[in-house]
Amino acid sequence: MSRPLFHGSVWALLAALVLALPVTAQDKPSTAAATPTPDPKVEQKQKDLKKALDDIDKEYKAKKQDPGEAQNFFRLLIDMGQLEVSVAKDVYKKVVNKKVPFGDASRGANLTYVACIDKKTQKYDSKKFVTDFGKWVDSWKPVDPKAPPAGGGTPAK
Repeated sequence: MSRPLFHGSVWALLAALVLALPVTAQDKPSTAAATPTPDPKVEQKQKDLKKALDDIDKEYKAKKQDPGEAQNFFRLLIDMGQLEVSVAKDVYKKVVNKKVPFGDASRGANLTYVACIDKKTQKYDSKKFVTDFGKWVDSWKPVDPKAPPAGGGTPAK
């Protein structure tokens, strides 16, 4: 008679080994404060950002308009442009005062962002972004619906 491939005592040995393994730190509940001390600069930037977004929200809701596009553009300046909140407010106000649609402003910001990356070092320059995007906003002109399209063809009616 042949022995079974896995004898009963093998299973008991495996179970004993598994139970004997030490519990790792990942398995234990944390007793010490594992959260790092928050950086005061980061906390202040988050507070400033929240306040700025709330201000935009109130401004547009007072006009009975949706603040979504404005808030998204402002976040784009903060996130992609890597700007401080105060600088982003100035750039945002420039766009709003010139009455540049946020879709156009976002495209302009994207193009300006790409142009502000140094080709050799691959480093981004936020000061150059503010300057160049400000120039882009100053040079922006609304599209004349009666003008022929850039690719030719007939103008919109």
